[in-house]
Amino acid sequence: MRQKHNKIQFKKLYHEGKYIHEITWNDFIHYTIWSDCLEMEGKVGEDFLVPIVPSIKVPASKKTLIDLDVSIFIIKAEFTLADGTKLEGAIEVDPWNKTLCGI
Repeated sequence: MRQKHNKIQFKKLYHEGKYIHEITWNDFIHYTIWSDCLEMEGKVGEDFLVPIVPSIKVPASKKTLIDLDVSIFIIKAEFTLADGTKLEGAIEVDPWNKTLCGI
């Protein structure tokens, strides 16, 4: 018998959206992945970001990215330095090229 798999439905929380300069560290604690909203072009600026729930694995499949209409993600991250020091920050990820755009 063939097993049925439920597709995970990702949502952009437009009502939680903020411009990049408005996002605080508490926003990253509450929502770990933020993305652009190219589908809202003309209604909001290019630097308007919205959280995605549930968090997705990046790099995601191209189908997932097409479904979400995303060109960048800003993701909460923890860095461990060679001496063991831990730093918290955020990384900008270009999922199409599977590269880090900025740290």
